[in-house]
Amino acid sequence: MTDLVLLAAGLGTRLASLGADVPKVLLMLPSGRTMLGENVHNALDTGAVARAVIVTGHRADLVDAEVEVHEHATGILTIRNPDYATHGPIRSVWAARAILAAGDFLLGNGDTYYRADAFHALTDQRGAGVYLGYST
Repeated sequence: MTDLVLLAAGLGTRLASLGADVPKVLLMLPSGRTMLGENVHNALDTGAVARAVIVTGHRADLVDAEVEVHEHATGILTIRNPDYATHGPIRSVWAARAILAAGDFLLGNGDTYYRADAFHALTDQRGAGVYLGYST
């Protein structure tokens, strides 16, 4: 089964300039869920994704609190990137390397919205190789 790895460790510097001190993944969407909550819901409700792995950093406490109350909390794992403030997103990928090496995975930016059908489309592409999903 496929894991979804979402990178959510960033400082959110553009939001900080607006006076906000929250990770972008915790921005509220019109659905009433946060970006993180919606993406995890869409991924895990499809049955195409077995587990969501969230790589945290800046304000990890807020992300952890969001995960604790999510309807799929038991299907979510958080991993902390200790170097989030000094290294780019590739360090978050490195923090999740054990998950990535264990089997099939989808890797995405936590601050990008993913529709539920996107998870089906990507996981239906079973077979050897690397697949890149994008939206037009």
